[in-house]
Amino acid sequence: MGRRVYVCILLLPLVLLASMAPAQAQINQDQANQVAKAPTPSWVIPQSVPTGPFEAADERGTVQEILSTQHKTGATSEATYRRMRVKFRSLVAIEDFGPIQLSYDPSYQRLVFHSLTIERGGKVIDRLPGAAFDVTTVEQNPDYLIYNKAVTVRYALPDVRAGDVLDYAYSIEGKNPALKGAAYFAAELALDIPIQRLFLSVRAPTDFALRVSRYGNAAAPKTTYQNGDVTYSWSADDLEEYVPKWYNLPSWYVNAPAVIVSNDTSWGEIGQFFAPYYTLPADLPAELEAVAAQIRKEHSAPKAQARAALDWVQKQMRYLALDMGGTGGFIPRSLDAIFQTRYGDCKDMAMALTALLSALDINAQPVLTSTRLREGVDKLPPSTIGSFNHVIVRLVVEGDAYYVDPTAGEQIGTLDTVEPAPYGKGVILSADSAGLVDFPASPHAWQRESETTVTVAPKDRDVKLTARLRLNGGAADTVLIQLQRSGLKTLEKNLINQYEWRYPDVSLDGEITFERDDDAGAITLTLPLVLEEGWERLDEEDSFTEELTLFARYFDRLPLYDIDEERDAPQYLAYPVRVKD
Repeated sequence: MGRRVYVCILLLPLVLLASMAPAQAQINQDQANQVAKAPTPSWVIPQSVPTGPFEAADERGTVQEILSTQHKTGATSEATYRRMRVKFRSLVAIEDFGPIQLSYDPSYQRLVFHSLTIERGGKVIDRLPGAAFDVTTVEQNPDYLIYNKAVTVRYALPDVRAGDVLDYAYSIEGKNPALKGAAYFAAELALDIPIQRLFLSVRAPTDFALRVSRYGNAAAPKTTYQNGDVTYSWSADDLEEYVPKWYNLPSWYVNAPAVIVSNDTSWGEIGQFFAPYYTLPADLPAELEAVAAQIRKEHSAPKAQARAALDWVQKQMRYLALDMGGTGGFIPRSLDAIFQTRYGDCKDMAMALTALLSALDINAQPVLTSTRLREGVDKLPPSTIGSFNHVIVRLVVEGDAYYVDPTAGEQIGTLDTVEPAPYGKGVILSADSAGLVDFPASPHAWQRESETTVTVAPKDRDVKLTARLRLNGGAADTVLIQLQRSGLKTLEKNLINQYEWRYPDVSLDGEITFERDDDAGAITLTLPLVLEEGWERLDEEDSFTEELTLFARYFDRLPLYDIDEERDAPQYLAYPVRVKD
């Protein structure tokens, strides 16, 4: 069982290569005409075509001859140049390659093609002058209800034949206006395909302080200075396919040789950087003030007021990330817009809860955190762009600090028993943010407590099972979401299925009881079950000898630990599991 988690701040991946394949809708031809065509920028370092055999790709249908990614950054400008040169040995390889597909946000970026050629039989065919690009809108992450202005550009290659070489280069220019002064570039130096020539570079003004971090035995960069800029570059020839040595790794562990180049900042500076975007207006929306007044009327204790405020945001606002302002999901909307529409992403909902708590004279601040890296966020260098992908709220009542997630959906419990945000660490957004803070652990010793009472009658081969399942904190919250999404009947079916996978003949022997304890933050489910002919006599003697085998429901689902003595990488384990069976 898992909690509802929505990701709403852009988190750049390590591999800055191909493209995306999300849901699309056709847009007008004017945007297609916005795809520019221009010569290669002068700052790009040219790469010659490699010659000689490439044994690593001898049996491949596609040969990646050149893969060049070059990034130029500064305080207010940014551009990423990419060149791919691919040789197709078969028609199947051409089909697998598919169309050229690129994504960008036209609200602050532009796409520029520099070259697009096919080489065949010693001749170069220039396809760029007459290239017709197909442009579609993008739902950045429809599964997470995230929508923005990004578009996908496709070019279906006409008349490509086995033996042809496709060579194309393009740039995406433009810096997110919300990230002035920030920089982030991450790439792997070994991929899951052989590459005959790989080249990576990052260029920036010498006074634009950058930090270079290397992982997985990545080589040190070549550093050059020219015209007031510094360039870090990596190059390699005849790279074989990278095959990971170990699997089941923590999300923060970088397995392949990789580099991250980011602005040289601290955790506290990140909190200070984003704090102004969450400054509350002098005049709060009238609806917000009315909600605060109602909460004051119904609850006198500060803890009860804080819990009511969290409950209101979680129940009255729906999650929807709709970024049409070109800020790439880094800036919350205005409080007026948030309360008028009653929807928002994690930034909006954190802003709403912070403002509502402020109206109740409760100290509260937004907190950046990572749903992916979690407590391992500090294993990678601090990055204004790459470290965090979620916003929660820290509030202080009667000297105690609480970290809550307004996007978690309805939760059970008082302020002291409600499940806190389970992400481990984060950065408070404030003018004096000091750095990473640790989130408190769950107040519940166990997330799930399972107790099964077995009743066996000597003259009846049926076995009666009374399964009592107590769900605490986050596990109970998951049940609440399941009830809202699918109803009680579906929940009952899912619970019975958990027993059927081990006992195929089990069936319900009465009604499931559902008990909710809001003070304890727990839900107790009791399932009366019957296992027909569940035991058998082992001998024909008059003596009473019976056998019944029962299994703990969760124990055999725990992850297995890799005990390979040669393992030199950490292993992800879902502990503490906090399951009592």
